[in-house]
Amino acid sequence: MQKRTTRITAVRRAAIAGAASTALIAGMIAPAGAQPAENPVMREAPEAPAVSSIENLPQLPGSGPAPEVPEVPELPVTPEVPEIPLLNTGDRVQLGENIRAEDVRTVGILRVDGYEVSLHKQVMLGQEAYPGDPVAVRMQAEGHWKDARLLDMSNHMPAGFEFVSVARVTVGEEGENPVILDEGAYEVIEREDGSTEVKVHGIDERVSAGQTYTLDFLYRAPENVGTYEHGGSARFRTDGRAVFGDNARSFSADTGGQPIIVKERPVIPEPPVVDPEDPTGSIDWGSIDLGSLGDLSSSSEDEPADEPGETPAQ
Repeated sequence: MQKRTTRITAVRRAAIAGAASTALIAGMIAPAGAQPAENPVMREAPEAPAVSSIENLPQLPGSGPAPEVPEVPELPVTPEVPEIPLLNTGDRVQLGENIRAEDVRTVGILRVDGYEVSLHKQVMLGQEAYPGDPVAVRMQAEGHWKDARLLDMSNHMPAGFEFVSVARVTVGEEGENPVILDEGAYEVIEREDGSTEVKVHGIDERVSAGQTYTLDFLYRAPENVGTYEHGGSARFRTDGRAVFGDNARSFSADTGGQPIIVKERPVIPEPPVVDPEDPTGSIDWGSIDLGSLGDLSSSSEDEPADEPGETPAQ
């Protein structure tokens, strides 16, 4: 029996080897266009279901459509600050008429030369102003004929204007060059009616035809609103020899400049008050609560989603 069993085993091995050899040879001689057997793993994925079928699928508990967020109402905001186009420049106006002194013949051929000048004023800053705003006014002597000598010049302002400083203004290649004068160069004269005169003395400058001499006076606008008149004064003499006379002339007026308008300062509404206990605010629209800074949550407690594989409760 042992010999027969050994023989049967050998026959089986030979049959298996022969079948393997036959399959190997068949694969080697198979035509080039032959396709390999279909692999079930490589089959194409089934087509996605239509949209209509997806819409009809049953919804899981707690996975309903997202709630519609209502329109956010307009919240109170700080109003825009009105434009303040008040720090403006007025017109250059002349105070009175031209100041003219004719030539004066004295003894023989000797004479005292004449001259002609004019006095001008201009609001350089704050033609319209709010109480306490800066107001700058310019006094200017201008020559028209021959040579005059400016002795002193004053600026007249009504009561309420607070004097700050005065500057001598010259013109160079780079434009105007203001230099603030020392307190010893001028005098502030207070009148009984409350108006003031700031007098710059000791000028003693020549003003020839086509030339100017300029002073800028800086003030603070008064607290009371209204329209304010203002003027100025100056004294001149001939620039020539004054042995037989100086041909002096002067001008003074409390009005004549373009009036300065002081307006009531607009009241800017204060921004909305925020509750210190809830600085971020809270808005409640029915079932939706917008808490602090975009914390969106449903007022009703959402049911927890079912675990995968569980059947929804009926």
